[in-house]
Amino acid sequence: MIIYLHGFSSTGWGNKSKYIAQHYNGKVFAPDYAAHDPHNAIVFLQHYLEDLKQQNPTESPILLVGSSMGGFYANWLAQNFGYNCVMINPAITPWLTLADYIGENNKFGTEETFIFTQEMLEASKNYVHDPTNLRKVSRLILLDKGDELIDYRKTEKLFKNIAKIITYENGDHRFSHIEEALPEIIKVKHCA
Repeated sequence: MIIYLHGFSSTGWGNKSKYIAQHYNGKVFAPDYAAHDPHNAIVFLQHYLEDLKQQNPTESPILLVGSSMGGFYANWLAQNFGYNCVMINPAITPWLTLADYIGENNKFGTEETFIFTQEMLEASKNYVHDPTNLRKVSRLILLDKGDELIDYRKTEKLFKNIAKIITYENGDHRFSHIEEALPEIIKVKHCA
């Protein structure tokens, strides 16, 4: 099973998750969750993953594929529960990159709004990548060099010794290379 975790103001079934579902010969799930609220996001995702495992006991292991904040959560879940993960332009310091979004925000592609608070911003520090707590899991990081929100070089530096990293020329934060990257994602799935 592939579980796609969307980013800060996205929804589960966006372009990347739909593309993966259309071209991967297996189950793909893309839950909607409050990605802007770290504590509630982690609690929801832990329960969601446990429920999926119980409902699909004969399925192959779970692979987490997360984009931006979804990548941030995928990494935390991987290091704490042993899931393999793919991180697409992952957030690595959301308490810095999301500071300008405090207040009311729109969910991408919908009419929904949500409130992002200073407390939620600060809570993201509780789920930071901890290089001293490394489980032996497969991690793949996919980066667009043209990401306008997160400097891909900082992500490369942070994960250089613990993940396979593939960078793509140009692109943007939404990640423009899902078609090229899908075979690499599937390779990680087969390691799960």
